[in-house]
Amino acid sequence: MNRDITQLFINEAEKIIEKNKSKKSIFVESIGYTLSSYNNVKKGTNVQFDNLLLFCKNYGFDLDYFIDHEKYIENAKKIITHKDDSSLKSKIDEIRLHFSALEKANNEIKSLLKHGLEITNDYDLKLNELKTTIGF
Repeated sequence: MNRDITQLFINEAEKIIEKNKSKKSIFVESIGYTLSSYNNVKKGTNVQFDNLLLFCKNYGFDLDYFIDHEKYIENAKKIITHKDDSSLKSKIDEIRLHFSALEKANNEIKSLLKHGLEITNDYDLKLNELKTTIGF
């Protein structure tokens, strides 16, 4: 691995150690290093591919983030900016239609529930009248 990849690895590893407030020894073991070998990486030894793979697997990184960082960032920006606005607008319209259908279904369920409660209340009232008439 080249030094740029190693430096990017160190930066991300240190962020994880700080964010999780975890012991460095436990963290480095989770990526297949001893504490001394991890410190050697920080001092200039290149990160080993197997350790980088384990780091990516255990901490949710895409290997391309390290291997071709510039291209990875460029692709991420393309996804974020999404150049095809018409496609995006049609997806938003489709989602709005789904929400509208859900609202209609929800209102129908509320109406049925309200009607069902009215029937139940009427039934209870008639049942109580019958009990009174019979003498219960």
